[in-house]
Amino acid sequence: MEVKPGYKLTEVGVIPVTWKVLPIDQLGTPVRGGSPRPAGDPRYFDGQYIPWLTVAALTNIPVSRLVVTETLASLTEEGSWHSRTLSIGTLIIANSGATLGVAKILGIECCANDGIAALLNLSKRVSSYYLAHFINTKTEYLRNVVATGNGQPNLNTTLIGNFKIPLPPTKAEQVAIASALSDADALIESLEQLLVKKRQLKQGTMQQLLTAKKRLPGFSGEWEAQVMGDLGTFMKGCGVSKADSLSGDLPCVRYGNSIRAITTTFGTFIRGSQPMLRLRPCVSLMAISCLRAQGKPKKK
Repeated sequence: MEVKPGYKLTEVGVIPVTWKVLPIDQLGTPVRGGSPRPAGDPRYFDGQYIPWLTVAALTNIPVSRLVVTETLASLTEEGSWHSRTLSIGTLIIANSGATLGVAKILGIECCANDGIAALLNLSKRVSSYYLAHFINTKTEYLRNVVATGNGQPNLNTTLIGNFKIPLPPTKAEQVAIASALSDADALIESLEQLLVKKRQLKQGTMQQLLTAKKRLPGFSGEWEAQVMGDLGTFMKGCGVSKADSLSGDLPCVRYGNSIRAITTTFGTFIRGSQPMLRLRPCVSLMAISCLRAQGKPKKK
């Protein structure tokens, strides 16, 4: 592999020659949270003493939001004695569950359960926000390569401590990189919020227009109800095995495929000689509006 002048090839990829590669345990101390036992004990849980951070709580935080500002529940004071209390600004990493490998920064003081790992005693030469952003680029790698366990993969503190980080030579550059990425995250989150509002607006408009509660300009008269079978002929498709679904060049929609209002791309293809229901463009089916596949309907 050819490397441009001023760069070097390392175990984390090509980086500037002035950067270093260090394992996390040389930057801080990885630890796990703690869960009071038994779970659900009223002496520990459903209190109001301190926020209680769990893996489930992390699933409710958008990917674009790096800072944790709230949790779903709280512990009692006695519950906090049997957990681990983390301070504001601590870097945390989900070490199990659906969010395994996702890093966040605490914006609140809280206790964390044993599905959460934290990096304590972080070197003053390192930006926690920079670390979090880099770790989040490696989430799939952490899940599929680093994590151990067949049924329930998890990251122990040794695996986390051995994970390599490429580091710019100064904290100022780390902070600048993290700030640029955080600005991008803020823009993404604002666009996601706008999209939610637009979807809600569309849903309300659909309710009005599709029930005739509101009419478009230039249209009047009463609507009439009709049976769907009077509007066309409904036909059923045929079963397609996984092996056959990749055997040709004719687009094929299988059960479980993601279908949009207008479908123009396909992930499975069959041979044109295989017997099945074939659809012309803009043939309507339940959950399918338009398909770009041509041919004749299968004879019964």
